[in-house]
Amino acid sequence: MEMMLMKMNKRSHNTSIVLSLLLALLLFSCSQEQENNDFFDLTSMPAVSVEGELIDEYLMAYKSNQMKFIQSKLFHFEPTEQEVCLVTTEENDTVGYFSGIGGGPGEMLQPYFCGISEKQDTIYMYDNTYKKLFIFHLQITEKGEIDYTLIENKSQINTDRLQYNGHKMPQMYFHLTRLENGYYIAYRVLTKEDIFTLLDKDLNEIANFGEYPIDKGLFSESEELRTTTYFAGAMAADGNSFYFGSHHFGYLYRYDISDQGELTKVWQKQFMKPQYFMKGNKVKFNSASLEAFYDLVIGKEYIYATFSGIENGELFRTKNHDALTPKTLVILDKQGNVKGKFDLGKQIRTLCLDEKEEYLYVHHKEPDTSLWRYKISDFTKYWDEN
Repeated sequence: MEMMLMKMNKRSHNTSIVLSLLLALLLFSCSQEQENNDFFDLTSMPAVSVEGELIDEYLMAYKSNQMKFIQSKLFHFEPTEQEVCLVTTEENDTVGYFSGIGGGPGEMLQPYFCGISEKQDTIYMYDNTYKKLFIFHLQITEKGEIDYTLIENKSQINTDRLQYNGHKMPQMYFHLTRLENGYYIAYRVLTKEDIFTLLDKDLNEIANFGEYPIDKGLFSESEELRTTTYFAGAMAADGNSFYFGSHHFGYLYRYDISDQGELTKVWQKQFMKPQYFMKGNKVKFNSASLEAFYDLVIGKEYIYATFSGIENGELFRTKNHDALTPKTLVILDKQGNVKGKFDLGKQIRTLCLDEKEEYLYVHHKEPDTSLWRYKISDFTKYWDEN
């Protein structure tokens, strides 16, 4: 009996090795097919299951949609109704808190983390309610205490009232993302044809860019301004490069921005075929349309993106607003070529790389919000072996 079990275990081990090799070869062949190709169907690519390490089963930062390692501490942005940010060690032991929710000095109502300075001693935050940029000096003392001071705040420059849907409204910027050269990229809520605005360090408009992913001729001429909520997605910066992944249309692109504010589209790639129709001036998605990219993190070599691939109709079938949340991680190189697709087995809220890029930290959403980490080598081995 013992001998039989040994043989069965050996067969199982050999089968596992063969499957891993086959998957590695498949991932390698997929990456080869992508060169100089603007379309790659992610939905038909199989996902490899990868196991992670549970750090904390019941995470206090239950609402956090952004994470970042700063000065070797993990910042969970927007964790509670009182604090903007919970700060922990990499093992999720609480260190302290950063800023507060409210209307007092240095407090925010709808905070969004824009970026940090190169020395990691300055944090840039944007408040979507106050339409202000908050700049803080940050120091983590030798005792591990969080010491921060508001340096200045800057108001949105463009406050012109725009005509939209019979009402006059100010232009609204969401999700300001800071570049290393001091420029910001903002998501435009109201627009005629471009989705993003390039802003200087004082929030003056420099240029608009990022064309619609659909034919503008499908919109009627009667409405000059349109909301861009249909075209929302995940934004990320790496140095002076800007990356965007669409929630609904399944494309990724990269722009480089020079110190003079010149915009260069490096590449744009489509990873699924969106299914939509027009109802007047509104974009509608049918039940078979798939959700795409929800979060982006840019490392030294790779782009890490969460990808849903779930039908839009699942939201209505389950009556669960989390039904479309991705469980899949896609890793691409800096030219937009897919290196691998991985099933993490649980819904993913947000991603973060540690400072040495040895681990990918993940907020999972089910059954409760929890913190996990995954070895980067457990992903890269599938193409490093080739």
